[in-house]
Amino acid sequence: MIRIRQPKLSKLISVLSAIIPLLVLVAIYRRATPTRLNIRDVDPRVRERFHDWKQCIEKELTYLNDSDILWLEFWKGIKLCETLPSMQQLVIGNFQNRDDTKRHIVSLQNTPSIVVSLGIGHDTAAEEALQKVLPEGSQFYGADPMREVNEELYSKFGTFLPFAVGAKSGITSAKVLINNEYVERSVIQIELIYLLTEIIGHKVYDNLWIDTEGAEYDLFSYFFRDGKLDQHGITICQFNMEVTFGQEEPTIQDFGKSYDVYCNLLISESGNKTSNALMAKSACWERKIS
Repeated sequence: MIRIRQPKLSKLISVLSAIIPLLVLVAIYRRATPTRLNIRDVDPRVRERFHDWKQCIEKELTYLNDSDILWLEFWKGIKLCETLPSMQQLVIGNFQNRDDTKRHIVSLQNTPSIVVSLGIGHDTAAEEALQKVLPEGSQFYGADPMREVNEELYSKFGTFLPFAVGAKSGITSAKVLINNEYVERSVIQIELIYLLTEIIGHKVYDNLWIDTEGAEYDLFSYFFRDGKLDQHGITICQFNMEVTFGQEEPTIQDFGKSYDVYCNLLISESGNKTSNALMAKSACWERKIS
């Protein structure tokens, strides 16, 4: 899921190019080929569903040259194509926080899930709701540099980690929530790969929720084919991300490097756009489809 904070339509096309999970845009631009996406190596059940979905979304979107209209209308095509018979086996759940909705494709198996939240912001309603539908033994890890409120909330159901997470370790300036306002503070930050491999210590993660008030931009390249996640043998099946304006957005060429094979887009009551991605890895798909 990706949420765009305070969208400005004149910037939306560059932001769209920065939103890694939306493979649909690569398909829409008709630059997506089986070789580029390694689609021939994907489970046939996944390939068939993606083919149906890709045809549907290309038919619904006829305004590709107008980025403002594309962003405003894109969600309609996504919601329509979610209703395809071939997509019905994906159990897509909505999990509500105070100011956004996170999405999660629920496993059809009884295998415990591992969910990581980067940024907590005094709100764990979505994580607590997700915990109720996940198999017993599922693990939650939440990282936030501010202990106040966050540690007490998250420790009720998961493991709280008292630091920020980004593209490099060290002391950095970050926006943190204090007295219901975001303010700049110097915080300790841990690099994402080190967190996943050395601190948590798993290779497959069912969902990664990223709400880091600007630090997300440096993490985009991690999700590229042959990016740092691939280099370290780490699989992120799904991720939700809030994208904050005010940073330099990557280009459409960067965007095209991702290898996602499924996405959903919804529009919330507050007008924020969100999406959910499921990566083209057998460790992910075998849990989601029959």
